[in-house]
Amino acid sequence: MTPVDSPAARPAPPGPVGTPLTLVVPAGTDVLALARAWFPDAGWVVHPAEAAAARTVRRTGGARFRGAPVDQEVVVPRFRLADGAEVDGPLPAGPGVPAIVGVPSDAYRVPADPLARAWASAAARHVGGSTAVGSAPPHPEVSEASLARLVLFAPSPVDAETAGAWVRSVLPAARTHAEDATSTTFSIRHDLAYDGTIVVEARPATGQMPPALRALDWRAFGPHTVTVGWVPADHDPVRALEPTDLLCLRRAAPWIARTMQTVQAALEGAVLDADGFVVDPGTLSRLGRAR
Repeated sequence: MTPVDSPAARPAPPGPVGTPLTLVVPAGTDVLALARAWFPDAGWVVHPAEAAAARTVRRTGGARFRGAPVDQEVVVPRFRLADGAEVDGPLPAGPGVPAIVGVPSDAYRVPADPLARAWASAAARHVGGSTAVGSAPPHPEVSEASLARLVLFAPSPVDAETAGAWVRSVLPAARTHAEDATSTTFSIRHDLAYDGTIVVEARPATGQMPPALRALDWRAFGPHTVTVGWVPADHDPVRALEPTDLLCLRRAAPWIARTMQTVQAALEGAVLDADGFVVDPGTLSRLGRAR
């Protein structure tokens, strides 16, 4: 069994397929950076500065002749995810625009494209945001789902014996499975009983590097991967996580974060979560302290 990592196992975006979403995130979130973690060529079609300038011109355009601002169509920033999929926002605050209660937030209108909807749901999980369908209240995304699989891209490999010692400093009962102590391809497992199993796996990276790593200095990561993931007690790789699974994952999440924090501190490198976004060391530390 391997850690949860298939899109089918993650919580689905709210609403029927083919329905646009509104992504609601804490104010100031760099949403374009989140977009480029999935869509490397994402870029502004209407830059926020351009939209702000256009709004200023339209507000003042009629004052010379009529003595009052001109009320015209609002110009909203827009960025492209991929061909045919564009996101509008941040949207001007007002009636009908979802917001996070008690927290300054920005809202973005996401098209009905299935991949765009999946990205919006994942982005909300990553930053503690929400998604909304139509005029419905925002639906908070379960952030723990992104911790079901953390992957470290390290510049150098580690052998089974060394990694086992690191992992057991956090999970004393973890057991190593490898051909021998010097092998750099191995797995380490720690049983959490009813809460599932934490699995640590090491192997060389295969294929192209994930898009999120392109934004980093090439010296900040490498071709050797260490995965710290979670397997439910009743594992089905094609079944979406159910509420009871998420409760177990919530209890396991601090142990996942602490284990990855320990491994990253020793090996360095960059960590991606199950949704393909970079997780910084400070976030790992915060998640590891959660109860």
